[in-house]
Amino acid sequence: MKIFICVFTIMICPLASFGQWEIAYQASINSNDQDVYFLNSDTGFVVGISSTDSYVLRTQNGGADWDSLGFSDHQFRTIFFPSADTGYISCFYENQISVMRSINGGDSWERIAEGLASAVSIPYSISFFDNNTGIISVPSWSAKTIDAGVTWSILENFPMGGTRDGDIDNSTFIGLDGTVLVWSQDEGDSFFSYLLDYQGSHSFLKTRDYKFLSSAIGNDGFTLGFQTFSFGILTIGDVIQENYIITYFPEFNRIFGVSWPSENVMYAVYRSIYEEGNEDIFFMKSMDGGNSWYKQGLDETGYYGTKQIYCPNDSVCYAVGGIGGRIYKTTNGGGPLLDEVEQIVLSVKEIDDDLNFSIAPNPTQGQVTVRSEKELIKEIKIFDLQGKELVQAYPNDFIVQIDLSKFESGVYLIQIMAGDIIRTGKIVRE
Repeated sequence: MKIFICVFTIMICPLASFGQWEIAYQASINSNDQDVYFLNSDTGFVVGISSTDSYVLRTQNGGADWDSLGFSDHQFRTIFFPSADTGYISCFYENQISVMRSINGGDSWERIAEGLASAVSIPYSISFFDNNTGIISVPSWSAKTIDAGVTWSILENFPMGGTRDGDIDNSTFIGLDGTVLVWSQDEGDSFFSYLLDYQGSHSFLKTRDYKFLSSAIGNDGFTLGFQTFSFGILTIGDVIQENYIITYFPEFNRIFGVSWPSENVMYAVYRSIYEEGNEDIFFMKSMDGGNSWYKQGLDETGYYGTKQIYCPNDSVCYAVGGIGGRIYKTTNGGGPLLDEVEQIVLSVKEIDDDLNFSIAPNPTQGQVTVRSEKELIKEIKIFDLQGKELVQAYPNDFIVQIDLSKFESGVYLIQIMAGDIIRTGKIVRE
């Protein structure tokens, strides 16, 4: 596996000299914001839960003022606005996955669908292609609507059944659960998937057309020589080209929400690690499409933390998710860039684009030959589309025979380690 380690330190002016991230709203200590969505730099929404009910917060003046609507017996989770007038909220109602809708820009909300599925998992993801067509997804379950959320049909062709998080931009849906990436280019009529190469669990994801930025929590830090078992991961990729770059952040305990307001500007929320065992959650920013990341600070102490972040443009961002109902805001891109973050970048290459590798026959009736022209094949793994490992071998050879005859017909994912790079690809078992 090819690993590049870059460590830089840059100090830019004292924190006190700049307005950075600040509190835009403070709710009760029993409030817990769940998600944030902004239509533009002025108008946005936050959904959350408290000890007594769920609530929707709305601002129409850039966070200077917030109005609130409360709903008893609901547990709001995610919010999405396909247009200025129409918005949707995924929630629990009577222990069932349900959907709320507003058709007047958030002035009022009504429950339009309930009892979609038992609340076996939190409905993390609801997103829409337009006012009428959308997808709601949780691990092992997903559904689609074409009538503005009134009725929902289970997506039988969805790999793994569903995803932990998903996002829509234009006609492309991209979702991720664990290490299996799922996407559709035709508004959910058909789906494709492949396996990302890291040991960990997915957190959050954002899309721009057919590209994605996702965060994850790595779970093999000690094996890699990191300070803790868990660590932060970001993946940036292109589902059409089927290539991606994975970046490890060993000084972070984890990375939460991500936002991608423009092609080169990205934001993320991270939890840092200190030797004395204390933790704080802060922000980081990339100005070059994720190649390098810099920490950003706060204008306060006693930070309560966040998990979700939404940036309607490069300069304005809102972050929520901490206990105590605090909404954090920046209007100047988060202030100065501080220390550059230590990164370990994994180079991942697709087999189909590599002339030094071949898999044949593909499709296959069962027997497959994997051939490397230049480098010894150190390890081969085969996974199904649910991410379950089916085959693991350490051939240390240039030519490897694989028998898939005992497996059912379908698409399987292959991961090959040869030399210092990991290759990924697909095998079709007829």
